[in-house]
Amino acid sequence: MKGILYFYSTFHYTLLVQGALLIRQLHLHQPLEYCHPIQIESSDQSVGTAYESVLTHLDQAPIGTDCLITGRVKTSDELSRAELEQVSERLPEDSTEAITSIPAGTYRFQQLPFTPESKVDMLPLFMKFISTSHAPTVYIRIYKEKRFETAVQFFIPVLESE
Repeated sequence: MKGILYFYSTFHYTLLVQGALLIRQLHLHQPLEYCHPIQIESSDQSVGTAYESVLTHLDQAPIGTDCLITGRVKTSDELSRAELEQVSERLPEDSTEAITSIPAGTYRFQQLPFTPESKVDMLPLFMKFISTSHAPTVYIRIYKEKRFETAVQFFIPVLESE
């Protein structure tokens, strides 16, 4: 069993077991706040397009930049999908007032062991993740750890009925 630890203001973790990525439960003791909106320069205002735009944006951003894609989950009997709600960022050492956040609370959490290069690679993983819950909101956090390394994390609130 191989464990991966990831620290950022509160303890985040995920665990790889026999090559399969597990969804874990995570409790945030404080919100993760984001201060600046990111405009998506496309007529396709989808979560996948937002993901690709954030990756492009992070190429020029300083190390430590933290981006958030917020989506609204729509679920039917057989299908779940996410509609783009907002894209925002927090720069390192930024003390600007927050415009949005991942609120403190309990979440289902998954950190990908790699950064998908495009929405084609990311969306199947994301869709599988959102199908695990009936929560109305989902978050994709993309954090620039090093010059060529970003962490991609999925968060979905745990409902009291789950």
